[in-house]
Amino acid sequence: MYSLFGPFNDTCMFLVYGGVRRSNVARDLLCPSTMFDSSDAPALFSSAVFYITSSVSIRAPPKNVWDVLLDFPSYSEWNPYIRTQVPLDEAGQPLLGRAPERGVHIRLAMHIPPTMDDSAKPSQAEEILTHVDHENLRLAWRFATPARWLMHAERWQILRGAGEQTTYETWEVFGGLLAYPISFFMKGKLQAAFDAMAEALKARAEESERIEF
Repeated sequence: MYSLFGPFNDTCMFLVYGGVRRSNVARDLLCPSTMFDSSDAPALFSSAVFYITSSVSIRAPPKNVWDVLLDFPSYSEWNPYIRTQVPLDEAGQPLLGRAPERGVHIRLAMHIPPTMDDSAKPSQAEEILTHVDHENLRLAWRFATPARWLMHAERWQILRGAGEQTTYETWEVFGGLLAYPISFFMKGKLQAAFDAMAEALKARAEESERIEF
């Protein structure tokens, strides 16, 4: 699902009470109060030009999946969308080995469409980590730009579950003037990239779980 049209409250009520059960993502995106405290809620989708979501069930404990998600140096081994994700210092230089934490800038090298073939030239973006919540297993960043009227984007990744089962859910909200041509030209490719990353995360976490046993 991509764009949101129609009255926000009506859509929210439909999702919560109308029985859309394929994923919790849509409900939580449109009605963040169902999952987040109001002081810590992601951007409301009612103000987005478009958004992308994806989710997958993973046969591994949430903590194990979280460890894979935060192991930025290993992304090149399994992630066909975000090939590298590197923390930066204040001068914009790579800080290899630095643990992810709120407020740190990161540089992403992305393959759109997704591929493990690094002969393809990646797109690059600089983001700011806004949430690294080890207790609730939530990771979020936003596009690092002062010109939010021109382009702004915020991505969330969360893990739910217990025991040996985890649900990975992710979404990104796009706004600003440039979001309109990005939606027109890139929406399908971005959806494929999100889905490919979700499936690759599943494979990586489940493989790690088998190796441990």
